[in-house]
Amino acid sequence: MLTKKAVKALIEWQPINERLILAKFKTSHKWISLTIVMCNAPTNDADELAKVEFYDTLQSVIEKRTEKELIMVMGDFNAKVGNINLGYEEAIMGKHGLGSLNANGQLFADFCANNQLVIGGTLFLHKDLHKATWISPDLKTQNQIDHICVSCKFRRSLLDVRVKRGANAASDHHLLFGKLQLKLRALKEECKVQRKYNVDLLKHKDTQIKYRKVLSCKSMQIKRMQGNTIEHTWSKIKDAFISLLKECVGCVNKKNKTWLSQETLTAIE
Repeated sequence: MLTKKAVKALIEWQPINERLILAKFKTSHKWISLTIVMCNAPTNDADELAKVEFYDTLQSVIEKRTEKELIMVMGDFNAKVGNINLGYEEAIMGKHGLGSLNANGQLFADFCANNQLVIGGTLFLHKDLHKATWISPDLKTQNQIDHICVSCKFRRSLLDVRVKRGANAASDHHLLFGKLQLKLRALKEECKVQRKYNVDLLKHKDTQIKYRKVLSCKSMQIKRMQGNTIEHTWSKIKDAFISLLKECVGCVNKKNKTWLSQETLTAIE
Protein backbone atom coordinates (compact mmCIF):
# COMPACT_ATOMS: atom_id res chain seq x y z
CA MET A 1 0.00 0.00 0.00
CA LEU A 2 1.18 3.52 -0.82
CA THR A 3 0.11 6.96 0.32
CA LYS A 4 -1.17 9.41 -2.31
CA LYS A 5 2.12 11.29 -2.07
CA ALA A 6 4.12 8.11 -2.65
CA VAL A 7 1.96 7.18 -5.64
CA LYS A 8 2.70 10.55 -7.26
CA ALA A 9 6.44 10.06 -6.67
CA LEU A 10 6.49 6.48 -8.00
CA ILE A 11 8.76 6.16 -11.04
CA GLU A 12 8.48 2.40 -11.57
CA TRP A 13 7.81 -0.87 -9.82
CA GLN A 14 8.95 -4.32 -10.84
CA PRO A 15 8.10 -7.77 -9.45
CA ILE A 16 11.36 -9.77 -9.61
CA ASN A 17 10.03 -13.14 -8.42
CA GLU A 18 7.84 -14.56 -5.65
CA ARG A 19 10.35 -13.34 -3.03
CA LEU A 20 11.44 -9.94 -4.36
CA ILE A 21 9.75 -6.78 -5.62
CA LEU A 22 11.30 -3.41 -6.47
CA ALA A 23 9.87 0.13 -6.43
CA LYS A 24 11.63 3.36 -7.40
CA PHE A 25 10.60 6.85 -6.22
CA LYS A 26 11.61 10.42 -7.03
CA THR A 27 12.86 12.45 -4.05
CA SER A 28 13.19 16.17 -3.32
CA HIS A 29 16.90 15.87 -4.10
CA LYS A 30 17.40 16.59 -7.80
CA TRP A 31 19.92 13.84 -8.51
CA ILE A 32 18.82 11.19 -5.99
CA SER A 33 16.06 8.63 -6.40
CA LEU A 34 14.89 6.15 -3.75
CA THR A 35 14.89 2.46 -4.70
CA ILE A 36 13.19 0.04 -2.31
CA VAL A 37 13.62 -3.72 -2.62
CA MET A 38 11.09 -5.71 -0.58
CA CYS A 39 12.24 -9.19 0.38
CA ASN A 40 10.91 -12.45 1.81
CA ALA A 41 13.91 -14.71 2.40
CA PRO A 42 13.81 -18.50 2.96
CA THR A 43 13.60 -19.62 6.60
CA ASN A 44 16.66 -20.62 8.61
CA ASP A 45 15.77 -24.31 8.16
CA ALA A 46 15.22 -24.04 4.40
CA ASP A 47 17.34 -25.82 1.81
CA GLU A 48 20.76 -24.19 1.36
CA LEU A 49 20.28 -24.01 -2.41
CA ALA A 50 17.12 -21.93 -1.93
CA LYS A 51 19.08 -19.49 0.24
CA VAL A 52 21.91 -19.22 -2.29
CA GLU A 53 19.43 -18.61 -5.13
CA PHE A 54 17.67 -15.91 -3.09
CA TYR A 55 20.84 -13.95 -2.35
CA ASP A 56 22.21 -14.43 -5.88
CA THR A 57 19.02 -12.91 -7.31
CA LEU A 58 19.04 -10.09 -4.75
CA GLN A 59 22.69 -9.41 -5.57
CA SER A 60 21.92 -9.12 -9.29
CA VAL A 61 19.14 -6.62 -8.50
CA ILE A 62 21.46 -4.46 -6.37
CA GLU A 63 24.25 -4.51 -8.95
CA LYS A 64 21.94 -2.96 -11.56
CA ARG A 65 21.34 0.15 -9.45
CA THR A 66 23.35 3.35 -9.91
CA GLU A 67 25.34 5.43 -7.41
CA LYS A 68 22.66 8.14 -7.56
CA GLU A 69 20.06 5.81 -6.04
CA LEU A 70 19.42 5.60 -2.33
CA ILE A 71 18.92 1.87 -1.93
CA MET A 72 16.69 0.46 0.81
CA VAL A 73 16.50 -3.30 1.23
CA MET A 74 13.80 -4.38 3.64
CA GLY A 75 11.47 -7.19 4.59
CA ASP A 76 11.39 -10.60 6.27
CA PHE A 77 14.93 -12.02 6.05
CA ASN A 78 14.34 -14.70 8.72
CA ALA A 79 17.75 -13.53 9.93
CA LYS A 80 18.92 -12.89 13.49
CA VAL A 81 22.04 -10.72 13.57
CA GLY A 82 22.29 -10.17 17.33
CA ASN A 83 24.18 -7.41 19.12
CA ILE A 84 27.79 -8.49 18.58
CA ASN A 85 29.16 -6.83 15.47
CA LEU A 86 32.61 -8.43 15.66
CA GLY A 87 34.03 -8.82 12.16
CA TYR A 88 31.79 -6.12 10.69
CA GLU A 89 32.34 -2.40 10.40
CA GLU A 90 30.15 -0.36 12.71
CA ALA A 91 28.97 1.43 9.56
CA ILE A 92 27.39 -1.90 8.52
CA MET A 93 26.09 -3.23 11.83
CA GLY A 94 25.59 -1.58 15.20
CA LYS A 95 25.46 -3.08 18.70
CA HIS A 96 21.74 -2.75 19.40
CA GLY A 97 20.41 -5.87 17.68
CA LEU A 98 18.30 -8.46 19.52
CA GLY A 99 19.32 -12.03 20.37
CA SER A 100 22.26 -13.85 18.79
CA LEU A 101 23.49 -14.48 15.26
CA ASN A 102 22.03 -17.48 13.37
CA ALA A 103 22.96 -19.02 9.98
CA ASN A 104 20.56 -16.79 8.05
CA GLY A 105 21.89 -13.82 9.99
CA GLN A 106 25.42 -14.64 8.85
CA LEU A 107 24.31 -14.73 5.19
CA PHE A 108 22.37 -11.50 5.61
CA ALA A 109 25.19 -9.64 7.39
CA ASP A 110 27.72 -10.79 4.76
CA PHE A 111 25.40 -9.60 1.99
CA CYS A 112 25.07 -6.18 3.64
CA ALA A 113 28.85 -5.92 4.12
CA ASN A 114 29.52 -6.81 0.47
CA ASN A 115 27.05 -4.17 -0.74
CA GLN A 116 27.78 -1.44 1.81
CA LEU A 117 24.33 -1.57 3.37
CA VAL A 118 23.78 -0.66 7.01
CA ILE A 119 21.37 -2.78 9.09
CA GLY A 120 19.07 -0.13 10.55
CA GLY A 121 17.60 -2.14 13.42
CA THR A 122 21.04 -2.55 15.04
CA LEU A 123 21.82 1.17 15.15
CA PHE A 124 19.20 2.60 17.49
CA LEU A 125 18.84 2.03 21.22
CA HIS A 126 15.32 0.77 21.99
CA LYS A 127 13.65 -1.57 24.45
CA ASP A 128 13.60 -5.22 23.37
CA LEU A 129 9.85 -5.12 22.74
CA HIS A 130 10.50 -2.39 20.16
CA LYS A 131 13.14 -4.56 18.44
CA ALA A 132 11.34 -7.92 18.23
CA THR A 133 9.60 -8.16 14.85
CA TRP A 134 8.26 -11.74 15.13
CA ILE A 135 6.49 -13.70 17.86
CA SER A 136 5.99 -17.48 17.98
CA PRO A 137 2.47 -19.00 17.97
CA ASP A 138 2.80 -19.89 21.68
CA LEU A 139 3.77 -16.26 22.40
CA LYS A 140 6.91 -17.42 24.25
CA THR A 141 9.60 -16.64 21.67
CA GLN A 142 10.32 -13.28 20.07
CA ASN A 143 13.01 -12.54 17.49
CA GLN A 144 14.30 -9.68 15.36
CA ILE A 145 14.15 -11.24 11.87
CA ASP A 146 12.70 -8.36 9.79
CA HIS A 147 15.11 -5.63 8.79
CA ILE A 148 15.44 -2.26 7.07
CA CYS A 149 18.80 -1.49 5.42
CA VAL A 150 20.05 1.57 3.56
CA SER A 151 23.16 2.45 1.57
CA CYS A 152 26.01 3.36 3.94
CA LYS A 153 26.56 6.73 2.27
CA PHE A 154 22.97 7.66 3.19
CA ARG A 155 23.34 6.40 6.77
CA ARG A 156 22.58 9.83 8.25
CA SER A 157 19.30 9.99 6.35
CA LEU A 158 18.00 7.05 8.41
CA LEU A 159 16.70 8.60 11.62
CA ASP A 160 15.09 5.61 13.33
CA VAL A 161 14.05 1.96 12.98
CA ARG A 162 11.69 0.39 15.49
CA VAL A 163 8.66 -1.85 15.86
CA LYS A 164 5.14 -0.40 16.08
CA ARG A 165 3.32 -2.96 18.21
CA GLY A 166 -0.06 -1.26 18.17
CA ALA A 167 -0.68 -1.88 14.46
CA ASN A 168 -3.13 -4.70 13.73
CA ALA A 169 -1.39 -6.48 10.85
CA ALA A 170 -3.17 -9.85 11.30
CA SER A 171 0.23 -11.53 11.30
CA ASP A 172 2.80 -13.09 13.63
CA HIS A 173 5.07 -10.22 12.55
CA HIS A 174 4.92 -6.76 14.08
CA LEU A 175 4.96 -3.67 11.87
CA LEU A 176 8.54 -2.43 11.40
CA PHE A 177 8.84 1.33 11.06
CA GLY A 178 11.74 3.23 9.48
CA LYS A 179 12.11 7.02 9.50
CA LEU A 180 13.98 8.53 6.56
CA GLN A 181 14.92 12.19 6.13
CA LEU A 182 14.66 12.39 2.33
CA LYS A 183 11.38 13.77 0.99
CA LEU A 184 9.40 12.36 -1.91
CA ARG A 185 8.53 14.65 -4.81
CA ALA A 186 5.76 14.21 -7.37
CA LEU A 187 6.86 13.42 -10.90
CA LYS A 188 6.34 16.23 -13.38
CA GLU A 189 4.36 15.22 -16.40
CA GLU A 190 6.29 15.65 -19.60
CA CYS A 191 4.95 18.34 -21.90
CA LYS A 192 3.83 16.56 -25.04
CA VAL A 193 3.75 18.42 -28.32
CA GLN A 194 0.37 18.05 -30.00
CA ARG A 195 0.96 17.37 -33.68
CA LYS A 196 -1.65 18.25 -36.27
CA TYR A 197 -1.66 16.05 -39.35
CA ASN A 198 -2.46 17.34 -42.82
CA VAL A 199 -5.65 15.28 -43.16
CA ASP A 200 -6.90 17.52 -45.98
CA LEU A 201 -4.60 15.53 -48.27
CA LEU A 202 -6.89 12.53 -47.78
CA LYS A 203 -9.37 14.29 -50.07
CA HIS A 204 -7.04 13.52 -52.98
CA LYS A 205 -7.50 10.18 -54.70
CA ASP A 206 -3.77 9.38 -54.93
CA THR A 207 -3.36 9.90 -51.19
CA GLN A 208 -6.41 7.73 -50.48
CA ILE A 209 -4.97 4.86 -52.54
CA LYS A 210 -1.58 5.11 -50.79
CA TYR A 211 -3.29 5.29 -47.39
CA ARG A 212 -5.30 2.11 -48.03
CA LYS A 213 -2.24 0.18 -49.21
CA VAL A 214 -0.10 1.15 -46.23
CA LEU A 215 -2.99 0.53 -43.81
CA SER A 216 -3.54 -2.94 -45.26
CA CYS A 217 0.15 -3.77 -44.89
CA LYS A 218 0.34 -2.61 -41.27
CA SER A 219 -2.90 -4.44 -40.40
CA MET A 220 -1.42 -7.71 -41.68
CA GLN A 221 1.70 -7.16 -39.57
CA ILE A 222 -0.40 -6.66 -36.42
CA LYS A 223 -2.54 -9.74 -37.15
CA ARG A 224 0.59 -11.91 -37.41
CA MET A 225 1.58 -11.07 -33.82
CA GLN A 226 0.67 -13.84 -31.38
CA GLY A 227 0.59 -14.18 -27.62
CA ASN A 228 0.51 -10.45 -26.91
CA THR A 229 -1.57 -8.75 -24.24
CA ILE A 230 -4.43 -6.37 -25.06
CA GLU A 231 -2.30 -3.42 -23.91
CA HIS A 232 0.60 -4.45 -26.17
CA THR A 233 -1.71 -4.95 -29.17
CA TRP A 234 -3.37 -1.55 -28.61
CA SER A 235 0.06 0.10 -28.38
CA LYS A 236 1.06 -1.46 -31.72
CA ILE A 237 -2.20 -0.31 -33.37
CA LYS A 238 -1.71 3.26 -32.09
CA ASP A 239 1.91 3.32 -33.28
CA ALA A 240 0.81 1.97 -36.68
CA PHE A 241 -1.75 4.76 -37.20
CA ILE A 242 0.72 7.47 -36.16
CA SER A 243 3.33 6.03 -38.54
CA LEU A 244 0.66 5.77 -41.25
CA LEU A 245 -0.32 9.44 -40.95
CA LYS A 246 3.30 10.59 -40.96
CA GLU A 247 4.03 8.53 -44.06
CA CYS A 248 0.93 9.45 -46.07
CA VAL A 249 -0.05 13.00 -45.14
CA GLY A 250 2.66 14.44 -42.87
CA CYS A 251 2.26 17.19 -40.28
CA VAL A 252 0.97 20.72 -40.70
CA ASN A 253 3.65 23.31 -40.01
CA LYS A 254 2.32 25.56 -37.29
CA LYS A 255 2.81 29.23 -38.05
CA ASN A 256 3.71 31.51 -35.19
CA LYS A 257 1.15 34.22 -34.67
CA THR A 258 2.52 37.72 -34.86
CA TRP A 259 1.98 39.86 -31.79
CA LEU A 260 1.73 43.01 -33.92
CA SER A 261 -1.57 43.90 -35.57
CA GLN A 262 -1.79 44.71 -39.30
CA GLU A 263 -2.50 48.34 -38.45
CA THR A 264 0.71 48.54 -36.42
CA LEU A 265 2.74 46.94 -39.22
CA THR A 266 1.28 49.42 -41.73
CA ALA A 267 2.12 52.34 -39.45
CA ILE A 268 5.72 51.07 -39.09
CA GLU A 269 6.09 50.87 -42.86
